[in-house]
Amino acid sequence: MAEFDFILGEHEQLLILDHLIKDGATIVPFLAYERPVWQEIKDSSEAARIIRDRLDYGPFFVSWADQNPYPYEFTAIPRPEGLRYFLGQKQGGPYMGFLASRVVQRDQEQLLTTGFIAYYARYWIDSIGGEIPVSEQLKLKYKMLVKSIKKIATRTHAGIRVYWIGEEAMQLFRSGYSSSIQGLSL
Repeated sequence: MAEFDFILGEHEQLLILDHLIKDGATIVPFLAYERPVWQEIKDSSEAARIIRDRLDYGPFFVSWADQNPYPYEFTAIPRPEGLRYFLGQKQGGPYMGFLASRVVQRDQEQLLTTGFIAYYARYWIDSIGGEIPVSEQLKLKYKMLVKSIKKIATRTHAGIRVYWIGEEAMQLFRSGYSSSIQGLSL
């Protein structure tokens, strides 16, 4: 699995999501759906509301129609409020995962969480009963996205793990926000 970790502010992430949308990406949030029909994000302000307001938010699934020959697949999970449907990780696609940084409250502390972009080497496809490899086109889109983030962020680390921190996130840290990452060098 290829993964690139970052901590970005909301505006920085919205610029990236806007870029993906303008590039023709389909962006689908990982949420608890009441029906097996996913919600497609049409603009970055819609994504911002999900990041900010939904506690059940997971990574966005990002794909391009010409590189995503298989639809996303749902897994049904019983919950107290009824059956809920979740997009299956590593199922359908291939696609890239985009987990946004977000501000969370823990006790009296404002934490800025880490985000990432990632893709898996292989994806399970129910309709063919087997796996397919990630496409070279998706790898190229991933590399271009990493390059875009590196232009607006500074490299740092926590132990041996590398993180890229945007200027907006650095301003939040300077104003008293904490990192969700233990030992992060700022």
